[in-house]
Amino acid sequence: MNRLQAWARGTAYFFGRHPLLRRAWPPVALVVAAVSMYRWGLHRQYTVPGVVVATSALPLIAVAASWPVWRASAETRALSGPVRWRRLQRRICWRIGFLLLIAAAVAVVVIGYAYQSAWESGAAMPSALQTRAEVVAACLAVAAPLPVALDPLLWLAWTVRVPAVRRVVRADWVATQLQEDGRFRGYRDQDVPQPGYEPDLGWSGRPLPVLHNEPPYQRGEPVTVRVAPFRPDPWHPKPSRLEAARLEHVSVSWDGTAFVFTGRRERLLRVPAENVAEVVHVHESNRSMAWNRLMLLDSRGRRVATMHSAYGFEPAELCALVTAAGLPFAQYHLGETTTVLTLKGRLFPLARGHVRISGA
Repeated sequence: MNRLQAWARGTAYFFGRHPLLRRAWPPVALVVAAVSMYRWGLHRQYTVPGVVVATSALPLIAVAASWPVWRASAETRALSGPVRWRRLQRRICWRIGFLLLIAAAVAVVVIGYAYQSAWESGAAMPSALQTRAEVVAACLAVAAPLPVALDPLLWLAWTVRVPAVRRVVRADWVATQLQEDGRFRGYRDQDVPQPGYEPDLGWSGRPLPVLHNEPPYQRGEPVTVRVAPFRPDPWHPKPSRLEAARLEHVSVSWDGTAFVFTGRRERLLRVPAENVAEVVHVHESNRSMAWNRLMLLDSRGRRVATMHSAYGFEPAELCALVTAAGLPFAQYHLGETTTVLTLKGRLFPLARGHVRISGA
């Protein structure tokens, strides 16, 4: 066995034991090389070679930053269909953006070379090469974010006639978010939904509900549900005096033909049953606040009306009310999000003419 074979076997064994390093070492090596080149050029900053070598660290840094978009993960390579197309398009847009950024960094190297050459020759004005390189670098730097910014619009443009493709991608995104580690950290066992996802339901698929009614759905007698008296509950913080006084007068009713939302002073809204195909009660939170929403949905899973302050309602009573209206009901717990993006907006988008019910 020669030295080359021994080296190949040794590296294969090492990276087999440490797969993360196989992906991490190229950008780390590029950063180390960039730092070394910058330090070497810094000690020769008044020479053409020193300036060129020091500024050449910029393209290496750009390549290191772009390394993840040049190599797809094993998970991405295992995908197929619309989800793979979506991720491939996003990756291509990122690659184009980074190529423009790398080209801008190379133009900066040319600027450094032209500037130092003109300075050593004693020229009073910038050279034509430097001027052109400055324009090119500025244009490339401005254009670099455009492919990434246009990626969502491009996706919408070519899938406008194939909504099923969008639906599959939306369902995959929501299902992935629900599987995040710690999504339901701190939830009581009875409040954690069973694992699973139904991609064919609603607008973007649905997680499994924690409470729902069963068919057949038949209309019954009028029912009214009021906010329950406050009881200590880690998921429903104690309201202020003003909030408690307001909530005492909030109710949802089924009068036999429509849903009626009543506030402290007057009727807030009346929604005919013909406009509603389903009612859902949704809970989601982040690190600073929680959302409880009572949503009336149309046949496509979009929100016709939303009660934004649905605290204090007993889910079982809401289920009985919706059952009396002859409609399906489901309660969803979406966990705690760690980003600015919430799942309720993806699962239940607003329909045209949506009405916001404040509950005041």
